[in-house]
Amino acid sequence: MVNKADIEIIRRMHAVEKASLQFIRLVESHSKLGPLQQGKLPGQGTQTITLGINIDSITKKVQAVVTLKLVMAYEEGGDHDPPVQVSATFQLQYAVEKVPRQRQLLEEALQQVAMMNIWPYWREFVQSSSVRMGLPPLPVPLFHVAQLEKLIPEQGEKKTK
Repeated sequence: MVNKADIEIIRRMHAVEKASLQFIRLVESHSKLGPLQQGKLPGQGTQTITLGINIDSITKKVQAVVTLKLVMAYEEGGDHDPPVQVSATFQLQYAVEKVPRQRQLLEEALQQVAMMNIWPYWREFVQSSSVRMGLPPLPVPLFHVAQLEKLIPEQGEKKTK
């Protein structure tokens, strides 16, 4: 038996079935190496993600802007100036054959697709930036499909960025 969540996923996937990725651009980046403890690397990492979608019904283009930030700190805390910070903003553009009447479906589906498209670029960016700061490559975990649902609020919930 098909449940309500499965139907919603199918509806979202139909919304982007004919979407094609046109480009991915790094539009802004920042890396900062702060004070490091002697012989010890920071072990606590916090990532934040901000994602915005803009749909142009006339040109049938969709712009996604994804800003990601990684802050590494020591487990003891007390870091007013975190030892490692890396952030990047990526712009993605998609072409769609048609914009559905329920634009929210397209927006929600493209949020998920954009995250799947951008994640390998983000991982590589963090690793190469950390090496250029003289650190070992910082591992960013793979992005799992289960994490996608966390990006889309349940019906009635408010979206926060």
